[in-house]
Amino acid sequence: MVHQVFNSIGSHIYNGVVYENFNFGTNFHNSFEFNYIIKGEVEVAVNSENIRLKSGECILIPPNMIHDLRKDGSNKFFTAVFSADFVQAFFKKGITVPFFKFTLEEKTRDYLSEYMIYTGTPELYTLKSCLYAICAQAEKLSDSSKSPTISTNFVLAVNAYISDNLTETFTRKDIAAALNYEEHYFSTLFNNNFKIGFNKYISLFRFENACELLLHTDRNIADIAFECGFTSIRSFNRVFREFSGKTPKQYRMSTPRITEPDYLNRKVIIPEN
Repeated sequence: MVHQVFNSIGSHIYNGVVYENFNFGTNFHNSFEFNYIIKGEVEVAVNSENIRLKSGECILIPPNMIHDLRKDGSNKFFTAVFSADFVQAFFKKGITVPFFKFTLEEKTRDYLSEYMIYTGTPELYTLKSCLYAICAQAEKLSDSSKSPTISTNFVLAVNAYISDNLTETFTRKDIAAALNYEEHYFSTLFNNNFKIGFNKYISLFRFENACELLLHTDRNIADIAFECGFTSIRSFNRVFREFSGKTPKQYRMSTPRITEPDYLNRKVIIPEN
């Protein structure tokens, strides 16, 4: 499984690409992902639940959901990955389902085709209008009676616990007890759902939180390390080298806090107003 760091770190992350005859392996990231099937069919798995999408259908996957996408014959589809700060009003409602499957209404489909799907990175306010249109359609047209699966409830509960206790030192046993699971059963569920080592997953959360503070504050690096739950500067540096290939200081100095739109790869990080 791949953790897509480039789709997890930073403010106002957006990239949108039309793919043909393409597969995405198992991955997760701290952004929304919208997939719209232009031609053919694909099989999408979200938290181990399989969903078949055919031409004209789409799916909106919330942040930190483990997913993959597999082609079934020839296909063509549009994928947009965007951070929650583009759609704060939608995100703040709280996501209680692993995905929204729906078919776009004709007017919305035509609007997205004209201003987002085939045009590269739109201008900021046009982009926000497109993304909110997607969220509105997802909320309106998805099956509201669909209940979260056991797998999804587990993933959401684990992510919430980690986020709420990131600055603390905790173990697998601590989370299992807090969520009312027997430790061995918790380990089995964790391995089946996350497909990544427990300690590495915790380190990823801490790494992402530290990246945000390094890029958007001028705070002392040591203070950031301890606030994000690292027990020493040595472990902080080790984790940073593992996930970014740099020390925290190098990351702060070499990563631009604001980047201009890169139309070549259709990825843009837009500064907050």
